[in-house]
Amino acid sequence: MDAAARAELDRLRRRVYGPDAGATSAEIARLTELEAVAHAAARPTTGADADTSAARITPPRGVATAPARSRTSAAPLSQTPPATGRSAAAPSERGGRTARAVAVGIVVIAAAAVVGPYLVRLLEQRAPERTVVIEAAEAYTLVRDPDAIVLERIPLETDYDQHLVPQSERPHFPSSGEVNWAFSAGTLYGWEVWLGGVDGVAQPVDCIALRRDDTTRARCVNAVLRGQSALAATLPYDLIPAGDRPAQMTPRQRIGLWWTGGDTGVMVLLADARE
Repeated sequence: MDAAARAELDRLRRRVYGPDAGATSAEIARLTELEAVAHAAARPTTGADADTSAARITPPRGVATAPARSRTSAAPLSQTPPATGRSAAAPSERGGRTARAVAVGIVVIAAAAVVGPYLVRLLEQRAPERTVVIEAAEAYTLVRDPDAIVLERIPLETDYDQHLVPQSERPHFPSSGEVNWAFSAGTLYGWEVWLGGVDGVAQPVDCIALRRDDTTRARCVNAVLRGQSALAATLPYDLIPAGDRPAQMTPRQRIGLWWTGGDTGVMVLLADARE
C-alpha cells in the first residue's frame, strides 16, 4: 500500500471511529476496501516466516486481540496435528479468513455508529400514544346536564378547517380514513385542545381531542350530525393537574369540552361526574 492510500485509510478511520464520526455509506465502503488491501499486504507469504514478516495491525478501539505466541512456545513444525476429521488450513488461508472477518466487523461497527442515532430518533418519534375514546354515554350526559356551568368558550378561526399539521405533531383521532385537516385550539387545564376532520368510511367525520404527554382523550362523529351527536371530550378531576383545575371544581365533577353544531367555538363546561 502506497503513502497516498495509507493517508486515505487513516482519514477514513477518523471519519468512522473518531470523536466526530459521520461517515457516509460510500466512505464506509471505501474504508472496507482499503482495510482489506492493508491486511492483504500485511499477510505472511509462508508459514515459516510468519512470525517475523507479519505486520503489526492496530485494531479498532474496543476490539480485543489475542496475545501473540512466542516462537519458543510454539509446537514443532513437524508435530502431527490431532485427528479432527479434516486437515488444518494453510497459514495463507487462515490469514485470508482473518482479513475478511476483520473487514466484515469494520462494516458492522461503522454501520451501527452511523445508523444508530437515526434509529433512536425514529423510535422516539414513534413512541406509543394511548388513546381513550370517549363513550357516547359520557358525552351525552355532559351536554344534557341542566346543571352544567359554562366556564368559557374557545373561539375558532373562520378558516380553521384549512389547517393541516404534520402527523408527528397532531394527536391520534379515533376514526378510519385520511386526516383532511387538524387544528390546535390551544391548551386548557394542562391539556392540548385539538379539532380535526377525517375522511370517514361513508362520509366526513369531525373529531375533538384532548392530549397531555402520551395520552389522548377523543371522540369522533359524522360531520353532518355534529349538532345532535354530542361531540365532546371530558376530563375527570384526577386527570387535571392540581395547579390547573378551576378553583370551584370538586372531586365529584368533570370538565367537558363540547364542539356544538354551530361554528361559534368550543364550549367549556363544569358538570357532575357520570355515575
